[in-house]
Amino acid sequence: MAFFCCWMIIALLQLFVYWQIKDFILQIDNAPIVSGLGSTALLLILFQILRFASLKIQHQELVAPSRARYDIYDNRRVNFLDIILFFIYLGALVYTDLVLKN
Repeated sequence: MAFFCCWMIIALLQLFVYWQIKDFILQIDNAPIVSGLGSTALLLILFQILRFASLKIQHQELVAPSRARYDIYDNRRVNFLDIILFFIYLGALVYTDLVLKN
């Protein structure tokens, strides 16, 4: 939890910087270059929610799917719930990127 709190502090600093410079920064294709800074805190919170859901449902940590089908840290096979939660996170990543660019 301490690791998560450290990252949340960094994410909130990034969000503050994003709000301060988003109107004054160079733009590429009508989108601010720093648009990714605004989504870090939201994605960290979503990851924690998905992690807690995985712990509650399957009593195991959330792992990311890979080609090997085994997680290198937990040394267990990636199951269907891990894949579903990964795609929820990936969808949120793409959505926040699209929303913050506009």
